[in-house]
Amino acid sequence: MKFDLLKEQISKIFLNLEINKYFPIRWYLLILITLLSCQNPFAPALRTCSECSNVLSDQTTIDGIFQNFRYAYTLKDTVSYSNLLSPDFIFISKNYDRQADISWDRQEDMIITWRLFQAADVIDLIWYKDLNSDGDSLRMTIRRGFQLSIYFNANYHESFHGTAEFTIIRSNTRDSWKISQWRDNSYND
Repeated sequence: MKFDLLKEQISKIFLNLEINKYFPIRWYLLILITLLSCQNPFAPALRTCSECSNVLSDQTTIDGIFQNFRYAYTLKDTVSYSNLLSPDFIFISKNYDRQADISWDRQEDMIITWRLFQAADVIDLIWYKDLNSDGDSLRMTIRRGFQLSIYFNANYHESFHGTAEFTIIRSNTRDSWKISQWRDNSYND
């Protein structure tokens, strides 16, 4: 229907070519070609699903869960981050002032992480190799070193490094790993 209307308008232009001597045919052709090939350079095409699947790693592997964790923090993506956590997730950290552990559940961790992602301009997370790991194909405890830099603006940033100990679980070997516990052993630079 739109194509028929376009053909009709093109026909009218070409029929009126002899009448309008001040507007040469090459201008009509240039306008026609421009209109037919218009694309908005500020609105690129949407990614296909095959491209999307290459962004996140295979979370059925140990490396995949750490790569997805880095992706979630670097891109400040709470949806990807939430897909890393099991429903019974617990975060544990040391409060050095009180010499006691503090902990919170998945819901509170999601709120805290969302606030961090909103407040930060840039987050950079570097994982180091496993310091040790123990477990089987359904439950693993992995301790890794890391460096985390959080830039809140051009003049203020915080850097942390240390180790994180994760307990990851899954129901069977075809399922994705999920973090059930994260024990943070980091300190501020």
